[in-house]
Amino acid sequence: DKVVLKVNICGGNPAIPGSYTSIEVADEIVKMVREVGGEPSVVDSDMIWTKFAPVADAEGWNEWAKQANVPVVNLAETEMVRLNFGEDSATGIVPVSRRMVDADVIISVPTMKTHLLTNVTLGMKNMYGTFPEENKAKFHRFGIENVIYEVNRAFTPHLTVIDGSVGGEAFGPLSSRPVGFQTVIASN
Repeated sequence: DKVVLKVNICGGNPAIPGSYTSIEVADEIVKMVREVGGEPSVVDSDMIWTKFAPVADAEGWNEWAKQANVPVVNLAETEMVRLNFGEDSATGIVPVSRRMVDADVIISVPTMKTHLLTNVTLGMKNMYGTFPEENKAKFHRFGIENVIYEVNRAFTPHLTVIDGSVGGEAFGPLSSRPVGFQTVIASN
């Protein structure tokens, strides 16, 4: 199976552990996926305030990817298809990554942190990061709750693993304060 691990890279601050998914948690999931014959890739997408390449490098993802022989992919740089989220949807018809459409298995691996607009950013909010458009803030005008619901309906994770090994509190998502929760929560 093609297994996509949607981690939080761009929604974090490289200087603040707990604002992005830890490589250690992603590494364990990659090992488990490989043990059952899956082909894992780790994905996230550019955001207006953080670009994938420099942030992935600063957080250590690129170095880990070479050592673990795992593709770490910016969804904004993949082939796009236009997805119709439905006639009555808040999202409408927007570009999405073919990698998400073609995935056999989706695993959402968010970090456990607070968020100014949604109170927390966990499994469902993490999937919002699959939109390849850099200016994801435009979706807020459609009602962020509706957009989060719709992206999860379209790309429903088969498994969500919330990385609370180090979480983030206070003014998240980018300015959170690290807290050593030492917790990992998994659910289908």
